[in-house]
Amino acid sequence: MNIGRSALLLAFLSCLARAQDPEASSLGLQVRASLPEAGLAEVVGSSGIKPPGLGASLVVEVDLTEGYRVRGVMGGDRWDTGDWSARPGIEGNVSDFHLGLEGVMMLRPDESPSWGPYIVGGIAGYAWSVGSHDKVSGVSTTRRILHVAGTFGIGFRLAKSLDIELRGLGGRIDPDLFAAAVQLGVTYRY
Repeated sequence: MNIGRSALLLAFLSCLARAQDPEASSLGLQVRASLPEAGLAEVVGSSGIKPPGLGASLVVEVDLTEGYRVRGVMGGDRWDTGDWSARPGIEGNVSDFHLGLEGVMMLRPDESPSWGPYIVGGIAGYAWSVGSHDKVSGVSTTRRILHVAGTFGIGFRLAKSLDIELRGLGGRIDPDLFAAAVQLGVTYRY
């Protein structure tokens, strides 16, 4: 038997062994709505009723010990174009792509490890894209910036494969612009 076949067989057997413990790890999809705050709200327009930003992430969650989990997340968000508060005549829009790690602490791990309230916090690298459009001259510009941002919130595991979370996002887009958002997300794991 050659090395390639042995490695393939070992990987297959590892997957089978991992499948015997459904709580060990899972893959999921999170969708969320984000209400912009601080500098983010200034860019996309904070006056009047605006629809929230929308986002989605792929989530890989791994059980560490009783009640503690770690997640790898990769996703993006987009906030609609609105009047830039600090710059009359300019419309702004913001989107991001992020890649990060989150820690999850279940608050009732002894009662039922697969459901209940939890605290989540994380850090991620964010690739921000900030666009502006001058309504008079028609000139559009886009700035792309990489920065670190953090999240912290609370959640509730409704079922083995379904969570709901309320969290805050905060971090600098650039030295003059702080991004903050209140996010409500639903995660489905399969």
